[in-house]
Amino acid sequence: MAYGSPESLAEVKAYYTHIRGGTEPSAAEVGRLVARYARIGGKSPLHTITFEEARLLEERLNSAGKGNFKVYVGMKHCKPFIEDAVREMAGDMVGKAVALVLAPHYAKMSVGEYFRRVEEENKRQGSTIAVSFVKDWHTNSHFIEAVSRNVADAMEGFGADAGKPFVIFSAHSLPARIIGEGDPYESQLKESCGIVADRLGIGDWALAYQSIPARADNWLGPEIKQAIRSAGEKGYRDVVVCPIGFVSDHLEILHDIDIECQSVAAENGIRLKRTESLNTDPLLIEALADSVWSAIQG
Repeated sequence: MAYGSPESLAEVKAYYTHIRGGTEPSAAEVGRLVARYARIGGKSPLHTITFEEARLLEERLNSAGKGNFKVYVGMKHCKPFIEDAVREMAGDMVGKAVALVLAPHYAKMSVGEYFRRVEEENKRQGSTIAVSFVKDWHTNSHFIEAVSRNVADAMEGFGADAGKPFVIFSAHSLPARIIGEGDPYESQLKESCGIVADRLGIGDWALAYQSIPARADNWLGPEIKQAIRSAGEKGYRDVVVCPIGFVSDHLEILHDIDIECQSVAAENGIRLKRTESLNTDPLLIEALADSVWSAIQG
């Protein structure tokens, strides 16, 4: 399962309406989102990447000789919706399923919502599919290896004569109240970041957040642009951004980091490099396969 994205600018309004729970956005709001997609070529590659990840995962699972697997794709906010995938599974007489979200870190408001929709559609169908849920995979060795390699590559991209760059890990922000509710989201993010930093000997790094709503002062922070400015204030001229909370290229990476954050960095005399997204990296596919097998064994 993945968040989903519109396949054309014409689909942006319906997509945005679904995100808002059926409340239609204003023309100005739609216009701003359309403009962001237009700046990255008219659409996000998330849809295409997700289906390729699914194909590669199915191939990997079936090559292991541990059973017969079919990978279904369900999106949170666009077709094929999560509910479509569950209905397809029911029609195929699937008996057992593993629900896996393409997000390594668990939060009830994000990953938990995907799981809720799986369960509700399963009940609506009167289905007897036994579903195992993969809550998180943020410390999977293949995931950590892939992220560490990409961070190291980005750091080396500044050249041998450059000083050690500051590393900013980023993820989607959520309301700060989740910490008081015992949600593991931020602690899992810090755990992943810490493992990568220790592995690479990174002494100075920060966790920052993206997509904080305008005028919101009660969401997890700091906001990524402020983190970039703060790195500059500490004297760093080279900064690596690693969107560790995201698996695939999409709007928050291709626009928000590659365009907006790059602009902020340039304004502050900072050279910024972003790590490559995992996308269809073989190590990501191994991490997903590990998660599936662990869920089955559990």
